Amino acid sequence: MEQRLPLAPFHTEWLALGEAKDTKRYVPFTRFEIWIPRSFILMYGVLIIDMIPWGSICHPQRDSAPATPPSVVTHTPLPTTPNPQKP
Repeated sequence: MEQRLPLAPFHTEWLALGEAKDTKRYVPFTRFEIWIPRSFILMYGVLIIDMIPWGSICHPQRDSAPATPPSVVTHTPLPTTPNPQKP
């Protein structure tokens, strides 16, 4: 496709970079590309580990104490007032 253009900017740039033979001029992008999935794996791993309820795993509740019965709350029902009917 570049051969049909009046200029060949990508080919000229490739030649200026020494066709990737000089590592001071050209750094392959694949060195950075391999870290993108690794960074996502690390981030999701941290999130998953953070979501684990460590308190209940490391310090489980002991049932050695007798269970206390729930307190019973009684209340007096409110007086009901008749609804006035509109004629």
